Amino acid sequence: MRSFILSAAMALSIIMVPGISLAEEMPAQECIYPGTVYELIVVGKTGEKDTEDLVKKARAFDEPGIVVEVLDPVRDAEKLAELGYEYGGGAIMYVCSGKACLPPVAPGGSMDKVRESIRKLRAQEAAQPEPK
Repeated sequence: MRSFILSAAMALSIIMVPGISLAEEMPAQECIYPGTVYELIVVGKTGEKDTEDLVKKARAFDEPGIVVEVLDPVRDAEKLAELGYEYGGGAIMYVCSGKACLPPVAPGGSMDKVRESIRKLRAQEAAQPEPK
């Protein structure tokens, strides 16, 4: 199990600033989240309604250990290519931890399946013995 160390201020900056990645900003600070961290990566054009709707859904997602990142296909084209996230002309949200991703969420899609999947994965993680 991985633990991520974040301060409240660092977590806020990750959530609120487009283009900031958890992998890029990992200071050793005050608050420890002892489980798997999931990134909700919204890919879409800044200012478009579908993108903003997905950003609102992501920021309102009330599970622990969640980081929100917003990537614009023009501004962040190089990073999208590097990470392997696709942009097909419409906003989409990728839900990932490390190199594993859940099915993407489209505008109008429900976060209920995402929540259910994350909870199942965390229950499985908690049931596994700690490595020695």
